[in-house]
Parts: sequence; structure tokens; C-alpha cells
Amino acid sequence: VAVKKCFDAWIANRGGIDAAEDREIIAHWFRYLEQHGASRFQDTRHMDERCIDRVGCKHVAGDKITYYIPPESFRKEVFKGFDHKRVARVLCAADLLLRGDSKSYTRRPPKELPLNEFGRRRIYTLVYSVKNEGDGEENGLD
Repeated sequence: VAVKKCFDAWIANRGGIDAAEDREIIAHWFRYLEQHGASRFQDTRHMDERCIDRVGCKHVAGDKITYYIPPESFRKEVFKGFDHKRVARVLCAADLLLRGDSKSYTRRPPKELPLNEFGRRRIYTLVYSVKNEGDGEENGLD
């Protein structure tokens, strides 16, 4: 009984039985947004403005922000030090990454957005909802 209590306490302190690296990937994404969301993602409403050290673009629509990140920036900047395939799987499972087709975690950018410099190449598309921000939700997601 004592061993079970210790084990249960350890699991609770650890935050669950899921992989710690998966939790770290999600935490890293939110830290990155907190630190660089306003400066390193060019707003699609202001594409003529200069964005120093840009890693991608963001599109704000209501309470949802969509981030468009080219594969090079995804791997070498935003998630540097992580296995990018695992990152994509984890973010997709957490409903933070919009999957392209059944074989790819990247997709083509929407034609209606001014993302001309991306051309029609595939990019990572991540979503964030600010709807629940400040209501006790840890990450502000639906």
C-alpha cells in the first residue's frame, strides 16, 4: 500500500504518465509564442511592415491566430533541438497543428492570404485560440 501511494504521488508530481518530451514540446511552443509571438511572426494584415528575424507569418481572425511556418524555420529555429517529426506528431495530436494530407504534417498556404514569398510550397500551420485565455486554462486552447 505504501509503495502504491508513493508511486501515485510520483505520477501526480510528474504530471501524468505521458512522455515528458511530449509535454516539453507543447510547453516549448507556448514559451516560444510568449517570447517571440509578437516579433518573429509577420502579421498578414501588415505584410508591408518590416519583421526582423522572421520565422513565419501569423493570421488573426476573431479569437484564432494561425501561424504559418516554413519547414526550415520550424526545424532550425522554432523547434531547434527537437526531432521535427516527433514535434509534428505531438502538436497534431494536441490539435495545435493542422495536418496537410494523410502523409504530411505540412500543407499549402491559403491562396487568399498575402503569403506570396512562400509561393505554393508546403508549410507548417499551427493554430492558437485566445478564446479561453485568462479563464484558468493552462494554455488558452479550446
